[in-house]
Order: sequence, then structure tokens, then C-alpha cells
Amino acid sequence: MPLTKVTSGVLAANAVNSDVIVDFSITGNKLANTAVTTGTYGGASQIPVVVVDQQGRLTSASNVAVSIPSGAYLTGSNNGILTTNTSITGNVTISPNTGGLTIGPVVISANQTVTVSANARWVVL
Repeated sequence: MPLTKVTSGVLAANAVNSDVIVDFSITGNKLANTAVTTGTYGGASQIPVVVVDQQGRLTSASNVAVSIPSGAYLTGSNNGILTTNTSITGNVTISPNTGGLTIGPVVISANQTVTVSANARWVVL
């Protein structure tokens, strides 16, 4: 496809594709800025939330704090969430079709067990 000079401010639909872009000719300084602030999103206590438009551009990015409800503990055979810095002093069973989340460390007392049933999950971060 021959290259042509653009003389108007509007390109026809699909006028720019990989066949007409020379390798490495689009550099960071030629791209328009988006509404996303430069930085790192997510981390040990943050979950990243990103919004992508149909062209694959990030249109929004933010962090949401990891929130574990107080009192949502997994003890005995109750279902729930293990919280941060958890000490397990009794046997625990995570029932089928449920799950537990622990943001470590986890200390399991001597002679105690954590049983993860079939179709259940226990995630330790």
C-alpha cells in the first residue's frame, strides 16, 4: 500500500493500520495522553481497578483497599474469611463450595488442622 500525505485533519475509517505504520515509528512522545495517572496500581493491600475502552486504551485506573469485614473469621467448621495475622488454635474445616482467604502470616497451633474440603479453596497471600 503506497503512503500518501494526509492533507485534512480527519482520516477515513481504517486508514491507519499495521500495513501503513513503519516499525517503531510510533513512539511514546507521539501518543496522546490518557486520563490515567502514571504510576503503579495494586499491591499488598490494594486491588487495581482499570477501565479499558474498545480500542484497548486505559481510560481510568485506581486502587481499592483490600477490605476484610471485622469478625469474619473461620473457626471450627464455620465458613468465612481468615483475616490477617491469623492464629488458628482449633481445628478448621472449609466446607465444600466455600472458601477462605488469609493475608499471612498464619500460625496453626500444634496438633490442629485446616481441612480444605473438595470444591473449596483456601487462598493464602
